[in-house]
Amino acid sequence: MTTTLTRTTPTTTTTTTTTTTTPTTTTRPSTTTSTTTPSTTTSTTTPTTTTTTTTPTTTTSTTTTTTTTTTTTTTTTTTTTTTTTTTTTTTTSCVGPAMSTGVFVSNTVTNADVPLGPIGSNGNVVGSCFCTNGRYYYFRMQTSDTWPIILGSRMQAFNLNCAAACICTAQTCYTSSAPTNQYILSVFCSGGSCAMYAMIEAGNNGDGLIPVNGGPTVTFGQQLDSTGFTFLPITPTGPYLMVTAVGCGGCPVTPAGC
Repeated sequence: MTTTLTRTTPTTTTTTTTTTTTPTTTTRPSTTTSTTTPSTTTSTTTPTTTTTTTTPTTTTSTTTTTTTTTTTTTTTTTTTTTTTTTTTTTTTSCVGPAMSTGVFVSNTVTNADVPLGPIGSNGNVVGSCFCTNGRYYYFRMQTSDTWPIILGSRMQAFNLNCAAACICTAQTCYTSSAPTNQYILSVFCSGGSCAMYAMIEAGNNGDGLIPVNGGPTVTFGQQLDSTGFTFLPITPTGPYLMVTAVGCGGCPVTPAGC
């Protein structure tokens, strides 16, 4: 008889089980044993000294008093309305060519009053300007101061022959002392200055031009030299009048509306 011995080796199997435990609150009666140990507390009180320093505060209050003085000024305005009638004489706004000389001829002067032909017929007029009561004529310059040469060459501006002639300067007007007087006007230039001069032709040495504002008569005889037969040369100082305007039929002659 055969005996077979079988050895069994125990096999140990280790199983690791991970258990997730969700806390479960189980209320059980709890017996608490409380042991009370007497506690002795020693309290040490340290006196605290508080020092309060009071600093006096001085408040200075400055009161400013403003005095407002209101001055009321009452102004009384007196308006005076004065109506002034002013008569303005306009000499001319018409200007002739350089170195020409102008003279105003009233519309009272007709062709019959200029015996040597209409003004400008000898070709010595270089410009003109119409006014409401006449016309300004501007004459070319000439430098001869001798009347015989001026007349012989017809260099005069024009002759004026009317019964009530009026000859005006910048200062005043003159009336003819006799209806038979004749006046010859000519330009004369000297030292860069030109003017219109009037020579008197009269039957008597005492005849001539009488100033309307009074004063001595400018006579025919004053124009003659010591021989009594020759006219003195033209000069700015005389004896011939410097003419600015002429007319017939009375004085004064004043340009208007030029």
